[in-house]
Amino acid sequence: MGGLTGIIGAVYAMFTYELKRMLAFSTLSQVGYILIGVGIGTPLAIAGTLAYALAHGLFKGLLFLASGEVVRATGSAFISQQIVQKGRIPRQTRIALVVGTLAIVGLPPLAGFTAKGLLGASTDSIWLQLLLVLMTLGTVITFSKITGLIDPRRGPGGERSKTFSFAVLCVPIIASLPLLTCGVSRGQGFSSLDPLKALESVGIIAMGYIIHLALKKHPIRLPQRMFQLEEAIIIILSMFFLTFFLLSNVWV
Repeated sequence: MGGLTGIIGAVYAMFTYELKRMLAFSTLSQVGYILIGVGIGTPLAIAGTLAYALAHGLFKGLLFLASGEVVRATGSAFISQQIVQKGRIPRQTRIALVVGTLAIVGLPPLAGFTAKGLLGASTDSIWLQLLLVLMTLGTVITFSKITGLIDPRRGPGGERSKTFSFAVLCVPIIASLPLLTCGVSRGQGFSSLDPLKALESVGIIAMGYIIHLALKKHPIRLPQRMFQLEEAIIIILSMFFLTFFLLSNVWV
């Protein structure tokens, strides 16, 4: 169920080009990590699940706040049109987008990397490890679409209240390593977040970005009707019921 949720959500998010809708489908995919952790069920997996639930609340909250400001500043809900108007996006919002994006794709040592590292270390199954990698690749491909919004040039200033809100979410995301590993033993926590894991995470991010560039040159066109909210809910629920049916037959 976790793998199904993660993969379907990632596919929807990858081929959605409306910013807030993309974040909503991404949330579906991210819930897959939590379900997988519950499914594994070991103490380290449960710790990773709780860590990921907390981390996701932080960086997805940050991304939704920033996306609302992007829509307000550019006057458009679609990423391609927002990129054209990116000069209007306040610099605080751009920084928030950078932090939130890097965290959700799992860049070390931000919150996403810490939580995914705990989940990955909680199982020896090569299939579950591969599933987590595929879900992360989908996340990287999805959020590579908004790299065009990141403009290093000085932009207009934003409201102080928005800046404070961004900072409240950014600080724990950046300082996640000591915060999220406090629920597990020191050996387990830091062995799952060693330099090799960090290098692996960076490699997955680089691979996902390369796939994104390839898809830009040779785009895959999916029926847009399936991305309407009503159609999406029907398809996803149908897949859930099919999975339950198959699992019930296996158990019998």
